[in-house]
Amino acid sequence: MAFPSLDNLGQQLIPIYDLEDSVTIDKEKFVDSFEFVMDTLAQRKGITISFIIISSFFLLFGVIALVFVIVKGKREAPPQDYSELEN
Repeated sequence: MAFPSLDNLGQQLIPIYDLEDSVTIDKEKFVDSFEFVMDTLAQRKGITISFIIISSFFLLFGVIALVFVIVKGKREAPPQDYSELEN
């Protein structure tokens, strides 16, 4: 074996889940312990909502700009017969 010192570690059993232990915690201790998670969720929700609002404004302005380009393009369309341009 390449690492004989690891033989002892390979034969040890590691408890993955102990059914006899149970943890009880009241609401105040839970909020104190995991308050950073709640702040992160609120911050993520705020960032998501702000990105949705900003992207909807860009979409709206893009549609308005597209309508202006289409309307302006129809007004300034070149003549269909090019006889006027030859003179």
